[in-house]
Amino acid sequence: MKASEHVILVDRFDQEIGYAEKLFAHQNRLLHRAFSVFIFRKMQQFELLLQRRALNKYHSADLWSNTCCSHPRAQENMLAAGQRRLFEELNISVAELQDIGWFHYSVDFSNGLTENEIDHVLLGVVGAEVDVVPNPAEVSAYRWITLPQLEHEMDVYPHQFTPWLRQALALVKDCSLMHALEEKKDELHDKQGVRIIILDRDGVINYESQNYIKSPAEWQPIPGSLEAIALLTQAGYTVVVATNQSGVGRGYYTEAVLAQINQKMMD
Repeated sequence: MKASEHVILVDRFDQEIGYAEKLFAHQNRLLHRAFSVFIFRKMQQFELLLQRRALNKYHSADLWSNTCCSHPRAQENMLAAGQRRLFEELNISVAELQDIGWFHYSVDFSNGLTENEIDHVLLGVVGAEVDVVPNPAEVSAYRWITLPQLEHEMDVYPHQFTPWLRQALALVKDCSLMHALEEKKDELHDKQGVRIIILDRDGVINYESQNYIKSPAEWQPIPGSLEAIALLTQAGYTVVVATNQSGVGRGYYTEAVLAQINQKMMD
């Protein structure tokens, strides 16, 4: 830990209240802002990139954890901080991350240091061909793992994982982005290897209505659905929306209005 590094101090509502030298904050249990990044790739199932923390880390050394963790700098955007740290630790460049929420945790370590953090969970997706090059000063090993396998290992060997991972993982599993990614309707591969995902519209991308969606104002996206589509596109998928709009034939709305609704979705 560099003595010149500082963290952002926050209250229990994650409102910024000041700054403190990083080591001082961890010696005195000062509540501060942090982030935990989870990067997934799509194979047969979505796989999470885990890292094993280097032996020289100031706490939780040699334990398995999520893709990377750190603290945003003063005036630094949270998502930019996550992208910066991904590159510094694993040489991964990600075009987009999503902040899916935060949780609070506090833990005491045997070396006298503590963690007392408002931890933002950042989620991203990469293609299967991503090249991971760990920085040995930060990461001693890495591997890809499915969520069911990870949960099994955490139950059997809890001492091998960082203390914040279980809480962060619970937030990931509850996230609407992950549900949208896992609950895609169909996936096809053409002869050129283009990966296509076909999604229904109503009830998958936007809230469904028993009375039809009859205007752009009535079309309301399910939280996280559009972000999930963006992540799929980033990971190399072509996303196609297939929707049966019988309301046109029944006279509930015109084709022109339907085009306006679809344009709102694409915007």
